[in-house]
Amino acid sequence: MKKGKARWKRICVMGTIGILAFILTGCGAMFSGSSTNVSLKSQPEGVNVEIQPTGEKAITPTSVKLKNSQTYTIIARKDGYKQQTQTLDKKIKTDALVCDILWFLPGIIPGAIAIGIDLGGGLYELDKNYVEFVMEPEKVSTPAPSSENKSAQPGS
Repeated sequence: MKKGKARWKRICVMGTIGILAFILTGCGAMFSGSSTNVSLKSQPEGVNVEIQPTGEKAITPTSVKLKNSQTYTIIARKDGYKQQTQTLDKKIKTDALVCDILWFLPGIIPGAIAIGIDLGGGLYELDKNYVEFVMEPEKVSTPAPSSENKSAQPGS
């Protein structure tokens, strides 16, 4: 009878660990999500922005929701101004990585689940959540004076 109770106790303990591992996996995704709201502003306002690789377009000032698991290039355009580009890079959140690694202590399966979930975006964050473009006016070229406009000199 004692063997049956010990076996049952072991099953309950392992089942509890499995349930907790399933509920608490993916620390990064759970605590900070897999996307970030990024504020886009410009001087002057009303600049057309395009976000690559998504192809999303907007006009400043605005806010866009971007996945943490990608790197983005934001292109700003406005008539009469030089085009500008800024990059949003993804970086690994060390706190989420440490939390995920700790899930390997109860076993390889909870750790693998935790990292697998966070690779979907919770393990990463964007390097900034605010982008501002200060647009530079394009230089307007003025025509150079031509030699034809010189007045004729008398006695030539």
